[in-house]
Amino acid sequence: MKKAGFTLSEVLIAVSIISILLVVTVPVVSSHMNKKTQVTQLQSVYSAVNTAVGLMMTDERVRDIKQSSLAYPSGSVDIPGTAGYFIKKYFNVTKDCGTKSEGCFADSYKNLKREDAQTLPDGTAYFAMISSGAAIAIRPRSSDASEALDVVVDVNGPAIPNIAGRDLFQFWIYDDGFVGSKHNYANSNSLTIACRESLYGNDCFDRVVNAGWVMDY
Repeated sequence: MKKAGFTLSEVLIAVSIISILLVVTVPVVSSHMNKKTQVTQLQSVYSAVNTAVGLMMTDERVRDIKQSSLAYPSGSVDIPGTAGYFIKKYFNVTKDCGTKSEGCFADSYKNLKREDAQTLPDGTAYFAMISSGAAIAIRPRSSDASEALDVVVDVNGPAIPNIAGRDLFQFWIYDDGFVGSKHNYANSNSLTIACRESLYGNDCFDRVVNAGWVMDY
């Protein structure tokens, strides 16, 4: 009569198969969860900036960012009095880094091609960490300039992965108060390439939003 149960060799084979499956699936699941967390954090920061801009425009009774406290008079650059004032008034700041990124953002970044990326240069923006754990940098501009205001965020502060398009992103504040991106791309392929080569994660922000707040890359 044949004995019930498994032989040692059968058990070892089963264990080997399970180990292989774990090696293959665990990194995939972990990567998916990390991306989902990063997108959730990005959406939270974006929503906070959008709300803050709306409150500022209501408080100051303006319909144009150029007429708000986020814009400085031409020829008189005042980063603390514009972007700094805005951040400290409308966010719960846990670390104020002033006009230098050190302490709020990581020391270095890479993009998805593993080339050097960065946050906004020191002396051009106001840097701070907020209660969500994100780092935020806003570069104001003069009241007669035409470009939108730059906003760069690291959704988890100086912590890894420090990759543009993963935890580092850029979007904009436009004159009409719209927060996000008004960029147009020729096709999805051009957006994909731009995202991979992005310096601040700006094109990756567009891709995440266009995909319905999903990091599908």
